[in-house]
Amino acid sequence: MLSRLTIFQKAFAALLLVSVIPLLVVGLTSYQLSRATLAEQATAATTAVVADQKDYLELHLQQIDNLIANISGVEAIIDSLDQPASTTETYTNLATKARIGYILNGYTNLKGLVSIDIFTLRNHHYHVGDTLNVSTIRTDVKDRIFDQAMRSQPKVVWTGIEANIDANSSYPQVMTAAKILTMTDPHTWQSRPVALLVVNYDVDDLYDHFRHINLGAGAYLMVIDAHNRIMYHPTRAFLGDSVSTAFMQRLDQAAGTFTDSIDNQPTIVTYQRLALSDWVVVSLIP
Repeated sequence: MLSRLTIFQKAFAALLLVSVIPLLVVGLTSYQLSRATLAEQATAATTAVVADQKDYLELHLQQIDNLIANISGVEAIIDSLDQPASTTETYTNLATKARIGYILNGYTNLKGLVSIDIFTLRNHHYHVGDTLNVSTIRTDVKDRIFDQAMRSQPKVVWTGIEANIDANSSYPQVMTAAKILTMTDPHTWQSRPVALLVVNYDVDDLYDHFRHINLGAGAYLMVIDAHNRIMYHPTRAFLGDSVSTAFMQRLDQAAGTFTDSIDNQPTIVTYQRLALSDWVVVSLIP
């Protein structure tokens, strides 16, 4: 009886080896292939979405860049910015505001524009925008932006999400672009800085656009500025927070895809970097 049972057990074990285990192997292989296929499909789909949103941002940045280029190219404005304090200061102030306002009228379709500020090296301030009360200026923010713009000139510096220089503005956080305005000295023919031009853009406009993009359950987009600060996240409270250095080090190319653990969950990360501003559009799909 023991011998027969042993033979039966051996036969059953052999049956498992030749039938059940291969099925398990096939099942596991099929699962892995299906998982890989789903990952590839998700990556392909989200890469297209990320590319579209990068193009959307670049279009807006180009509009702001054009606005800055127009202001920078008006010689009458540049010349007036270098005027010393005198009895004509009030007239110069009003005339410069009028010229900037005239240029801005050509960009009334630039949705989300908050304000334009010009701070001259002679301590004059010209402003058009959401508030007329510009008596309180965040000098620490202005000085930091000035330093960045000086290092970037003659190019526009895209500082990303910032506290609004104008403390009385109804927009406490803004997206900021800045440029040093220069003039040519008629005696030395050398270019020298005369003012800082700052353009502020509404972060809520960006938020309202991106929050309508649906990548599926648990998936979302982020936009990160050149200083690793969050410009867009589905959770509004995260705007302005810094992304970890370890994560940003993985976004070291113009574009890419990798898998990372986000909140203890394997996540497909796809990203593309904007050449103009060095901002990054990132998708995260569990």
